[in-house]
Amino acid sequence: MHSDIIQVALGIVILVLSLKLLKDFLKLAISAIAIVYIAVNFVGMDNIINIVNKAIDWVQSPSSTHVAKAITMVMFKI
Repeated sequence: MHSDIIQVALGIVILVLSLKLLKDFLKLAISAIAIVYIAVNFVGMDNIINIVNKAIDWVQSPSSTHVAKAITMVMFKI
C-alpha cells in the first residue's frame, strides 16, 4: 500500500521536474533562435560563418579541451 503511494508521488515529482526542465529548455531554445536571428540580420551571415570557423578552430585547439572538461564537470555537479 505505502509503496504504491511512494511510487505515485515519485512519478508526480519526476513529471513536474521534467516539465520545468522542458519549459526552461524551450525558453533557452527560443532565446537562442532569437539571438541567431538578430545576429544574422545585424552582423551578417559571412561574419557569422567566420566567427563559427574561428570557434571550431578554438574548440579543436588543446586549450579548449580543459575549458570543455571544466564546463562538463560543472554541469554534472549541478
